[in-house]
Amino acid sequence: MRGGLRTKALGVTAVAVLATALGATQSSATARAEPATVDRTFLCAPRAFGGKLDLDAEVKPAHVDKHGRRFAPLIDVRTGGSLPELGLVFVRARFQPRAWGLSIPWPLQGRPGVYANTQRCASARASLPLSPRGLPGPPIRWGKRVDCAVSGKVLVRMRADLAQAAPWRRADRWYSGARTTVREAKVAVGAQGSAKPFAYMEIARSGAVRLWYAPSCG
Repeated sequence: MRGGLRTKALGVTAVAVLATALGATQSSATARAEPATVDRTFLCAPRAFGGKLDLDAEVKPAHVDKHGRRFAPLIDVRTGGSLPELGLVFVRARFQPRAWGLSIPWPLQGRPGVYANTQRCASARASLPLSPRGLPGPPIRWGKRVDCAVSGKVLVRMRADLAQAAPWRRADRWYSGARTTVREAKVAVGAQGSAKPFAYMEIARSGAVRLWYAPSCG
């Protein structure tokens, strides 16, 4: 009888130790994950293209084209062309299957999430207001890319509400980010040292997008 009680006690102790270990593992994983809202600012270096620094800001709403290809809501800030490594900061709201027939390469093969280029952007303490205040309106509400005149590095601030917490980590050879579905997002782009953006973009929970931009973009 005593042996049975000793065995039962050892079993209870083993379960308790296992539960503690699992709890510690879960706590560690939670500590490594981004909160459900990501708010980060980056200082990015545009690339020279066509003899001048190039900075493009683009939004795309959720839509299906005439060929039946489905596109996820997108905010994209890039420089110097359409190669996947030339994106600076981008937000893809949900997974997007590859649209065969398109000649433009896709960063991260259609993965959802928020990402920043590790080779051209670095985390910054400076910030920008996530607001279109001071920019001409009404906003663009369809897919559009604008080319903005810049003379140096730019600040890009992103804030996104994620479907679930996700770690900020290396995603591929060019990008780091939080890979998960994005419920809604806001991105502001401004010159280094500026107190206001020259481009401001949003993705709503419905998949709709809005873009405001200054006269220096077009």
